[in-house]
Amino acid sequence: MAEAEISKLGQLLGTLAGADDGVPKAERVERYRRLASEAFQLAEDCRDDVLRTGYLSLASGWHSLAFEVERSSLFPGE
Repeated sequence: MAEAEISKLGQLLGTLAGADDGVPKAERVERYRRLASEAFQLAEDCRDDVLRTGYLSLASGWHSLAFEVERSSLFPGE
């Protein structure tokens, strides 16, 4: 695995450590969608099948998180 690819993956994973407490839901959704888009773009550009799968998994996770935050805004009692 190329060192640059490991660095990109580390950057995306590192964003998980950033706390979103107090950040408005709309901003969190936007951030999660941006991260999903970045991970998907990295997957498209990646030649390594294992790494590509990892990027796609990250993209899916960020997308799901954005969906859940949006859903909780629309249906706060659920």
